[in-house]
Amino acid sequence: MRLWTILMLSVLAPMAIGQVMLNEILYDTQSTDDTSIMYTEIFGPPGTDLTGWTIVGINGNGGAVYLTVNLSGSIPADGYFVVGGGSVPNVDLVSPHDWQNAGGPSGPQCDGLDLRNGQGTTVDHLCYGECAASETCEGEGGSNAPDPFPSGGTNRVIARIPDHSDTDNNATDWSSNDTISGRAE
Repeated sequence: MRLWTILMLSVLAPMAIGQVMLNEILYDTQSTDDTSIMYTEIFGPPGTDLTGWTIVGINGNGGAVYLTVNLSGSIPADGYFVVGGGSVPNVDLVSPHDWQNAGGPSGPQCDGLDLRNGQGTTVDHLCYGECAASETCEGEGGSNAPDPFPSGGTNRVIARIPDHSDTDNNATDWSSNDTISGRAE
């Protein structure tokens, strides 16, 4: 019986182990932010129960939490869990939210997001935008992802490139894109 238990654990363990991460975010739209189309996409092992998990907005100017989105449900079979407004295709949890926009025409600013598990531990951390001298938001690897300020009629996302890849360096893991590349398309 003991050998059977060890064998089953060794077969099932790889399926249970995997990193849950932020994968793609549309947080800034043309003109006034339209939360009905804004979203945050999470990637992770299918079946992972996200009940009790949170996505936390961190202000780059002082590091204070300004918004917490409570998650519920499980990651679907394709590995993508989409949280956003009611007009987002393939949304798994309707929860309109508006993350801070980081920079813009007024100059550099940075902001961040934490993905926290049910115990409150940060499992993924993203900082985006160039920090002004008075701001602090240091992304993984000591660098930040770009801030895709929308212009020319295009809403831009930041996404992991390649999709759901994580080297623990925000500058190399994230890219600004004109197209939605994950499940929220």
